[in-house]
Amino acid sequence: MLNKGAGNYASWFSKADEDELSVRAVLKEGAPSTACFLSQQIAEKYLKGVESNQYQIEKLKNEMISRRDDEIAPIGALRRSNKEISHF
Repeated sequence: MLNKGAGNYASWFSKADEDELSVRAVLKEGAPSTACFLSQQIAEKYLKGVESNQYQIEKLKNEMISRRDDEIAPIGALRRSNKEISHF
């Protein structure tokens, strides 16, 4: 199930990019364990961004299907009423 509270994918990607800058700075200082931790955080943020984007796509798709169904329902009712009238 997709996480509704994931937020905007672009903001997650931006946070991951910021963390990448931190990794580069930390590696210059010689702290590989901190760089590893931050790298894991980068991966999580990119995954959250992808998940967020998938949720937004699913939500849009469901809204489009709902609108389509709302538009098709009156057409079906009209066809049924025309068949009933043609019986007379």
